[in-house]
Amino acid sequence: MPPQRIKLLVYLKDVDLVPGFPRDLSGLDHQGTGDLEVQLRTLRDVERAQDLFRASCTAA
Repeated sequence: MPPQRIKLLVYLKDVDLVPGFPRDLSGLDHQGTGDLEVQLRTLRDVERAQDLFRASCTAA
């Protein structure tokens, strides 16, 4: 898959869902590193995701 120019996809494990922000992949046949897909397109998205990143690292 070619690199994305518009967004960065981050996959996280063991994080409680924030409604409407990460995409839940747990019910899909997803062979990635985590069950939540976070799309980062703007600096605001990065700011919103900081708590998710911390929670995922703490749970690991």
